[in-house]
Amino acid sequence: MTNGISTLCAAIASFLVACLIVRLVGQFVAGHTLRVNRWLRDRSRSH
Repeated sequence: MTNGISTLCAAIASFLVACLIVRLVGQFVAGHTLRVNRWLRDRSRSH
């Protein structure tokens, strides 16, 4: 029984870590996309 509980805890922990990584990567990609779009807009406006 203890083995099943530890396996369940490990699965929950890995799931939480995966969610955290997905959120961090999503925020990074969103911020990077906004920066690139702003840079492209400024370049197209200057020409």
